This record gives sequence, C-alpha cells and structure tokens, in this order.
Amino acid sequence: MKYGKMAENSAQAVKKIKELLAVIQTDQKSIVDAIKVTTGLTESQAAATEEIAVTMQNMAS
Repeated sequence: MKYGKMAENSAQAVKKIKELLAVIQTDQKSIVDAIKVTTGLTESQAAATEEIAVTMQNMAS
C-alpha cells in the first residue's frame, strides 16, 4: 500500500509540474509580447525625438 501512495503522490507531482510549466510558458509569451511592444514604442519615440532635434536645429539656423 505504501508504494501505491508514493506512486500516486509522484503522479500528482508530475501533473502539477506540467501545469506550472504551462503557466510559465504562457507568462513568458506575455512578457516577450510586452517587450516587443515596448521596443516598438521606444523606436518610435527615438525617431520623434530625432525629428524634433533636427527641426529645432533648423529653426536656430
């Protein structure tokens, strides 16, 4: 009986680990997506800042 209980506990642990790994993968995908969005916004902001700098330099000339 003791071995049956150990096997059951082991199976439950494996199931829980698989569930946690699935959650981690989902969270990781969300983080990667957020980083991609942030990168795009940063690139847009850098381009806008560069345009402002050029405009201000032209106005000063």
